[in-house]
Amino acid sequence: VWEQPLSGGGAARRLIESGAFIRDPAYSPDGRRLAFVASEHGRRELRVYDFGTRASQTLFAVGGASWPLHPAWSPDGSRIVFQHTQMLGAPFRIVVVTVADGTTQEVAQTVGSWVARPHFAGDGRAIYFTNRPGRIAGLYRLALEPNATPELLTDLTRHVHEGLVSRDGQWMAYRRNSEIWVAPMGTASAG
Repeated sequence: VWEQPLSGGGAARRLIESGAFIRDPAYSPDGRRLAFVASEHGRRELRVYDFGTRASQTLFAVGGASWPLHPAWSPDGSRIVFQHTQMLGAPFRIVVVTVADGTTQEVAQTVGSWVARPHFAGDGRAIYFTNRPGRIAGLYRLALEPNATPELLTDLTRHVHEGLVSRDGQWMAYRRNSEIWVAPMGTASAG
């Protein structure tokens, strides 16, 4: 992870000194922290970098072929949702971690190895993710309540990849092969 001033030029400087392979950066809602995934010495970790203290903390770690992927912050910045597998080809597990203490909770599993791209609803009380339990992959909503079950939000004739819902809940964007589609929520049918 590097930093470079946007105005006035200046050389880029490395923020995090490590030999880790780093991917999937995600700013916190207030822009003061950066969640990212780091792979180093056979361990893959979800870390958070604090721009004020210039320190990183590890919130979740796994070894082997497993990866925590695609972190996304809750609107209040207190939690991060991400996906991970325990082995290649296994279902993705969708996990919510509390930033303050590292407490984790698995909230769902997806079928197959599709990118779930989990993210919080604008009110922080639900998450959205992509899943393919049947013939066509769709966008799902899961309330973060005990015994909640995922609700399918799309009824399309082709796959939804990496679906994202806007913070205000009014719009949905998703990838279909090399195309990006955008639609108002509640109107995505048969496409």
